[in-house]
Amino acid sequence: MKRISLVLGVLLLVAAVMGQAQTIQAGIFAIDANTVVVRAKVSGGGFTDRPFSNVVVSLFWETGSGVTLGTPAGVFSIGKAGAVGTEGAFSYQKFASTPNVNITWANGTEVDLFEIPVMGGTGPALIEVRDPADAGANGAWYIEISGNDVTNTGTPFYANSTELPLPVTLTSFAATIARSGMGVILEWATASEVNNYGYTVQRKADRDETFADVADAFVAGHGTTIEPQTYCFTDKSVQAAGKYEYRLKQQDLNGAVQYTQSVVVNVAVTDVAETAPREFALMQNYPNPFNPATMVKFSVPTSGQASLKVYTVVGQEVVTLFEGVAEAGRYYAVPFNAANLASGVYFYRLVTENKTDVKRMMLVK
Repeated sequence: MKRISLVLGVLLLVAAVMGQAQTIQAGIFAIDANTVVVRAKVSGGGFTDRPFSNVVVSLFWETGSGVTLGTPAGVFSIGKAGAVGTEGAFSYQKFASTPNVNITWANGTEVDLFEIPVMGGTGPALIEVRDPADAGANGAWYIEISGNDVTNTGTPFYANSTELPLPVTLTSFAATIARSGMGVILEWATASEVNNYGYTVQRKADRDETFADVADAFVAGHGTTIEPQTYCFTDKSVQAAGKYEYRLKQQDLNGAVQYTQSVVVNVAVTDVAETAPREFALMQNYPNPFNPATMVKFSVPTSGQASLKVYTVVGQEVVTLFEGVAEAGRYYAVPFNAANLASGVYFYRLVTENKTDVKRMMLVK
């Protein structure tokens, strides 16, 4: 009777072990504001000195968040496999490797497969680990130990999403042409910021292969704040007409760098600043007489406050064409549209800190 009981016990133990297959799940976690880690979790028994032979996993992120995934890092040489795909509102990237290294993973162990930086974006960014709809056998979560498929197919993912706050939650970023050849105005706004040191404006012309920092284009951030913030920078260094792309290089207090998506602006010949002698000059408007639009051009000997206004023959102010700091060494070409005015003689006056000049123009309809 004892021998029968012993044999029965051994058979039950073998059956229990055979019913508890060794499987591995995948999970994703944020380890800081800019980095996620993909992990493997062992269940059903461990692996001792066994070859880790194959792995495939796909990461998804919201396309609208504007983030990009950097280069993965880890001991298993896992890298990007293929191009970025799209599925609904998400983009995804497949990662794969054939590590061929021996591993010892105990039951319940969570192992870091790889870390990957998340760059740019308007935050917060949702990052998921899941299977693409059209993945088939080659794109779904898959892991091999000793050449055997040990993927947990019942519950493949034990933590399938994580959200990165990202250092800056950007709500808008726009580029517009300034008046009178004053350059390109860049304006952006944030809903919140975390350890934000500041921004450097970068520019790329059609003929350029890469973005480059605009000279003296650093704008300080607001550190950590949950209050909305607005920023503005004017790029006055554009020297030629054409299409330009701008983006922001955002830097954290710890030195980490992120890049925003770019915005495009088309600069016409009339938008480019024209070099001028360092002298006070108010040119005759052209054309003159005019109907209904004309152009007024001026320069100043030293940088400082200046105003350019149009008046009627009785001295009534009609419109301010320019008001602000005028820089020496360049011409300002200011358009004047008199579509809503009556025909007649008008005067325009340029006023600086040290000199004033007045000229006459004629509107003929």
